[in-house]
Amino acid sequence: MLSPDGLPDPSENLLDLEGLEPLDKIYLFSQSKSAFHRAFIARSLPSFLAQISPSEGVEYVIPHLICLAMDDEESVKEALVEDLTAIIWWFISQCHLAEESPAEGSKMTDPPTLGVQTFTPLLGTLLLSPNGLVGAPARHCVVELLNHIREADEAREDPPHFGFGERRMFENELIQNVVIGMGRLDDEPIEPLETLPPNVSNPSVAMSPPGTQPVAEEAQSLLLNTTSLNVKSDNVLPFQLLNDTDHISSPSSPPVVTPPPSTSTASDLLSSPHRPAATSTPPTRRAPSPLPPLPKPPHISFHSDMGYVQTPAFEIDISASFGSPHSDRSSPFAAHFSPPEFSLDEGHGWPREEFEDSLMEDHSSSSQGAVGRLASMSLMAAVTANGPMTSETHLAFVEEVKRAGQDHTYWVRREATFALGALSKVVPEEIVIGSLLPLFEDFCHDTTWNVRQSVLFALPAILLRLPLAQRRAQALKTVTTLSQDVHSMVRSGVLEVLGEVIHTFHGDSDGPPEEIIRLFIGNDEGSSLSYSPSQSLNNRSKPEVQEEPPGDRSGSNFSESSALRSFENPARPLICAFNLPAVVLTLGRSRWDELRDLYARLTHEKSPKVRRTLAASIGEMGKIIGADNARRDLIDPWWDFVRAEDFVVRSKLLESLHAFLLALDDASRHSLIRSLPELWDTHIRNWKEREVLAKCLGDLAPLLADQIEVLCSLLRLALEDGTAAVRNAAVSSYSQIIASFHESPDNLATIRDEVRTFASASSFRRRITYIACEHAIIMSEPRISGYVDDAFWETVSNLARDSIVDVRIAVARLLGSSPFSHSASDAQISQISKGLWHDDSPHVRSFIAHLFIGPFDEDIAASSPPTDTVFSRPPSLPLSQLSHQMSGLNLESHANADLQRPGDAF
Repeated sequence: MLSPDGLPDPSENLLDLEGLEPLDKIYLFSQSKSAFHRAFIARSLPSFLAQISPSEGVEYVIPHLICLAMDDEESVKEALVEDLTAIIWWFISQCHLAEESPAEGSKMTDPPTLGVQTFTPLLGTLLLSPNGLVGAPARHCVVELLNHIREADEAREDPPHFGFGERRMFENELIQNVVIGMGRLDDEPIEPLETLPPNVSNPSVAMSPPGTQPVAEEAQSLLLNTTSLNVKSDNVLPFQLLNDTDHISSPSSPPVVTPPPSTSTASDLLSSPHRPAATSTPPTRRAPSPLPPLPKPPHISFHSDMGYVQTPAFEIDISASFGSPHSDRSSPFAAHFSPPEFSLDEGHGWPREEFEDSLMEDHSSSSQGAVGRLASMSLMAAVTANGPMTSETHLAFVEEVKRAGQDHTYWVRREATFALGALSKVVPEEIVIGSLLPLFEDFCHDTTWNVRQSVLFALPAILLRLPLAQRRAQALKTVTTLSQDVHSMVRSGVLEVLGEVIHTFHGDSDGPPEEIIRLFIGNDEGSSLSYSPSQSLNNRSKPEVQEEPPGDRSGSNFSESSALRSFENPARPLICAFNLPAVVLTLGRSRWDELRDLYARLTHEKSPKVRRTLAASIGEMGKIIGADNARRDLIDPWWDFVRAEDFVVRSKLLESLHAFLLALDDASRHSLIRSLPELWDTHIRNWKEREVLAKCLGDLAPLLADQIEVLCSLLRLALEDGTAAVRNAAVSSYSQIIASFHESPDNLATIRDEVRTFASASSFRRRITYIACEHAIIMSEPRISGYVDDAFWETVSNLARDSIVDVRIAVARLLGSSPFSHSASDAQISQISKGLWHDDSPHVRSFIAHLFIGPFDEDIAASSPPTDTVFSRPPSLPLSQLSHQMSGLNLESHANADLQRPGDAF
């Protein structure tokens, strides 16, 4: 049997350890020679911690936690960081936090005292990992810990062990010694991790407390090998922020992990006749640690992940993945790693040669400091964008970003641009103008194209904090300069952010600078961003431009004619399509004429991504430009998209149908509505498209009030569809339709009569569909008064005697889970329920049993699945109990009946 991650399930080989206490299991698994055992316990630690005391956790679990964080196997560290937030939060909320750890040999208190810096080296080790599946979750862990602290503050929680003061202490530790401290590894002393948690600071003697039996040799042989594990004894934790020495030193006695004291349960298990008595303590295992990693560009870009820059998804035909350079394992700084994969969805592009050259240039011990500075900038961007921080923290971040702006490693400067963008949104305007704007200018003139490209994504955030006049000048200056950059990736970055730059002028009566508008439209003959409408995306070739190596920007030899050729970017149509609604919103409908030709050119693009983008935004575009412009310029593209071969284009179009209809005038709206039934039969061929249209019928109902026959036709088509998902969507929409027409008796009667025809249909599935529709109405909120009438009960009564058991099950489920099911005094309900109670099928009886023999422990309605397609699943009811109650009512016993669920009836 395999676990969800594809690893063997350790429980298969540990049947003899079921009687061991949680501490014993933690010890055996974490000391196992098998990586999947160690990964298992790393992933399962949160559940084990709930079974032990805080004192046991501090004394025995934290040393294992440190070993797991420094494990040689990446899979173990990846498993550990999956829920590291819960692990750390358990310790800091269960223990008494102090500025310093207790002195060596001091008595354990209850609750135990934990130094606030206990987890700092552990987090630092994981943050420095070159493995993106370790480093990125570790960054997320820091952010989540700060979130938990903020949530506790907002809830005004003041527990005895982790009150306001302790939270401030731990928050300060995370900010100062993790987020900021990671960037100062070259300044701070670097030492091995010798400071273990209180009362385990000198665990060199692996011995169980007196009066207890250690874990037996045979038991631990299931997991442990008598030889040492495949770890290097001279490996040390890469850094320690709070010590005073300046050099890496190897401990004379690497820490060893103390096995937990075995309880009587474990002793009894291990002393069974089939197992010899314990005679010795298990061998100790030296704590492993990773080798210092090589420098590495950021694996995850926070300017995209944290959401303060929104860029369109697009692709450029360049290599987006890289192989791993060979690493020298004999080198003290060698490490296996995979260079990052960047897609231009995030505005990245990393030529393989540049990346490998940067690694070959720096194999010194300072490489670890560079990786730390990189991680620090990533954390600052994440923490800043995640939520409010104190002004002192923001100012400290600004100083660190300014410091990183002078870093000699270009990918540290590049990551600093993302922190710059995040800080620009939250610091006071005078800090933006006085500190961040000059730094932004420096990044714009950086010698490495990666930095110049990435800083572009901070431009909108900077502009929004500037006065209008300065905003206009800065936008024009930056866009004009970088649009003629020697490197095509920088020029592509300018095109990406043009829409956001233009939108920063929303609300400005003067609007954006005309030069930027012309660059976006691309139809100015003198513009370096010219666009040829005769070229389609499929046949437009990539310009041949000499790429600039890092550190060499030959801008002086770059001519405007070269820019003219190079900016005919194959991604331009998609970028323009993505940003066009924001640009139109900024300019307003009065200036739509300036953008009409661009929109027309985009609608003729053959690229599926461009057409999907335009189809998805056509409803919002119609609302922005007004009914007259929508009739003239959007109706034809709408028909073109609905007839497209790409079903995704059609689906996106149907999702925006409601907004588009609202934007049209009455005549255009009525014309389009009348064509919908025909479109269902001819062009809406994929079931996912039909599901989209069926879902929006409820929203469309008010627009179809004067064309009720069209609505009836669409509803019938959806309810008769051969795909259950489409029918489910139609059933959900039916309750919205009824609610929309509740005050329109004629329309309401027309819709109900249309659906009631399903009750007498020859297909039993359609009869079940009718019951599903009625069930949706009765269970909807708010209740529709007067809906349940004599015609309803007559129809339900007929269906309760249906020859198909699935139909009767549907009726029983309707009566059993509906609000009127608890009022069996009504003659109609009582008569129908009694007939179902005497039904031959136990499935039918199970849904209404509570009406006759009292309620059961589980609520019938709550335990039933919400999906209307499942009518034959009976409520959770012991068959023997149901049979016994039925026997008491002189009914035939069905105690041995097979209650396996029949196939879905709907």
